[in-house]
Amino acid sequence: MDSPELSSVDVIEFLNSEIGDDISNASKIQDVFDRISKYEEELEREINPHNPDPVHINSFIKNAESAVERIKKLSEKCEQLQKSAESELENMKPIKEHFSSRIKELKDAESLYNYFQWILKVENQNTIMEEALKNSFNYQIVDTYIVFKEFWEKLRTSDCKNLVMYVKKTMLYWHDVLREKFGCEFQKCLGSLYWPVSTTKIAVPPNQSGEALVKFNQLFVSLCKIALPDAYVKTQDVKDDVEDPFLLLPLQLMLQPLQKRFVYHFMGKKPTNRLDKPEWYLTQILTWISDHSLFIEQTVEPILEKENLSRFSARAQMMRGLVHLAVTRFKADFPKLLDDDRLLSHTIDEVLLFSQEIQNQGYPPSFPNLIQVLSSEPCFTRWRSIEHQSALEKMDKFLSLDTAWKSRYQEESDLDDMHVPESAELFITLLLTMTERYCHVPDKDCQVSFLELQLELLDDFRLRLHQLSQCQMQETIQASYCGIMNAIHYIQTVLEEWNNLPFFLQLYSYKKRKSMCESLLRDTEKHLSSIKKKDLQPSTSTEEELETSVFDEVIGLYQHMLNDLLQTMCDRVMLDIKAKSRSYRKEKWFYMFVIEDKKLMEISLSAYPMLEVINSSLHSLQELLAKPLFTKIWQQIAVELNIYIFEEVILQNSFSEGGAAQFHFDMTRNLFPIFGVYTTKPENYFNLVRDSCVLLNLSSAPAMLLRETLKHQDDFESKCSALEELGIYSLSPSQAILILSQRNHAGS
Repeated sequence: MDSPELSSVDVIEFLNSEIGDDISNASKIQDVFDRISKYEEELEREINPHNPDPVHINSFIKNAESAVERIKKLSEKCEQLQKSAESELENMKPIKEHFSSRIKELKDAESLYNYFQWILKVENQNTIMEEALKNSFNYQIVDTYIVFKEFWEKLRTSDCKNLVMYVKKTMLYWHDVLREKFGCEFQKCLGSLYWPVSTTKIAVPPNQSGEALVKFNQLFVSLCKIALPDAYVKTQDVKDDVEDPFLLLPLQLMLQPLQKRFVYHFMGKKPTNRLDKPEWYLTQILTWISDHSLFIEQTVEPILEKENLSRFSARAQMMRGLVHLAVTRFKADFPKLLDDDRLLSHTIDEVLLFSQEIQNQGYPPSFPNLIQVLSSEPCFTRWRSIEHQSALEKMDKFLSLDTAWKSRYQEESDLDDMHVPESAELFITLLLTMTERYCHVPDKDCQVSFLELQLELLDDFRLRLHQLSQCQMQETIQASYCGIMNAIHYIQTVLEEWNNLPFFLQLYSYKKRKSMCESLLRDTEKHLSSIKKKDLQPSTSTEEELETSVFDEVIGLYQHMLNDLLQTMCDRVMLDIKAKSRSYRKEKWFYMFVIEDKKLMEISLSAYPMLEVINSSLHSLQELLAKPLFTKIWQQIAVELNIYIFEEVILQNSFSEGGAAQFHFDMTRNLFPIFGVYTTKPENYFNLVRDSCVLLNLSSAPAMLLRETLKHQDDFESKCSALEELGIYSLSPSQAILILSQRNHAGS
């Protein structure tokens, strides 16, 4: 520690040398401590700025300046080295890329080897096939061609584009060669088997020898094997050609004669090619399907099963090829049909009939169909427009018929309870026919569009019925007015049944889901906030939506209109009844004499007009209205008549004992029986009149006792109990007192 040049790095070595392993020796430790303290004091004196001897300070400053200068030079040299390194890296970049590509080539050496091996294999197969074709024609050549198909299947997804193209071209070349050679032999064989059928009178083609069938079998299988791979066919653009490329190759060849006939007769210059007669070519296709199904099922289907090709239905494939002809023809005709609604409407009708017929024969819905053409634009928009216009014209025609409001089944009493008007039946038939047409459209959006059209037509028909009802109320009871009510009731009943049909339930569910998705897309934030609120508060909106059905709103509008018409009819009948009841209301009930022999009692003469109009009105309504409607209206008339007689006859008159007996006789023996035709207990609909008759005809003592009870008894229940003992349930105690006050009997 005597030298001030001892650095801190040497401290550990210094302690080890001075103290060693004897750490317990306190004198050594104290000695070291004293020496360090002394060195510290000397060092402080040397670097103290107030020290008059600056020798050491100047030495430190020079050393620091020298160090700074060396640092600057080293920094400059470092920058130069960095720039030089970057320059060298840039110069080395091409070399690096060159070596990287060489390394990749080395890695692909195996692939390149395989590449050349494939080429050699293809060339070898080419040679084999060329030699085979030169020497003789046999079925074994098919196995050689299959190698090309396998090559392409294995290589089509590889990176060797040149090789894939080479194999593809080779495969297509030999496919065309073999198709030509096998195709010629196949057509000759088909001719010997009487294919295609030339007349429908031949049930079983004659002279089908076993040798011909064996050859047909061999050729059919060979053609299936040389067909281009499915993966290749799917990549090709489907052209508007009469031949369907998705059929099995032998079936394509089998349909070629029929395709030529179709083009010759229906797409050429022959008189059978008429735009206004689509049924001609559609019927021909159905005929061909019928004529050739037997051969296909008995001869071709077993071959497919034997060759494990049963996933292909030969009959369905044949139908697909023939339907493809109709699709091609319809697409060609459509631009011309757009200018003539009549021709287009006729063609659409024929297309729908044809599509329904082939579906009934088992044509798969997933196969191309004329319906798919109808449901695509611009055909669908025109179709819907024509349906709409045609429906409006038919509605006008229905409502203007002389028999529009006559019962459709008036000669069949068992079916006439509904009194269905002809116009309503024709309108429902129109909607039903429309449903039958569009229900086979595969596109749900198209179905929803037609459903909305039906709802629009239903509302339009309702408005027309409303306008007609305003013009028909010239008489109290008019057949046409009742016919309108029957029409509304019938349409409402049918719609309630349709509400539960699976087709409409599924379509309505799809419509609601689509509407909900569109709404969410339009206003996402709003719905997200509403969803958060619903998480906090349980909502029954989903349950309510499930409970609603597609026709609920329309049914509600029809029901509201029907209620209004029923009330109007009831009001008109009541006006007639009130007009005919004037003399009866003014009858002198207060001084009529008592007829001792009840058998001699007769109806009041003043009651005849009123009862006659009631009876005749109810009879006419029963004859003209549907049974459920008539039930509603007679019950409504009974309720209103009950109130009217109570208020205008009972409460406005005083009754002697004879008058009370006569009134009781008129009601119970004449008015009630009129309604007794329609119910077993008509008095239940005239509870006010019935109970009033009981009070008016009480003998004096019970009447006085009852009056006292009702007047002086404080307990309301006791008053009601007193009335109930007499069988009176409809009158309150105050009303009962009022009725009793109308008695002018002696002692009352």
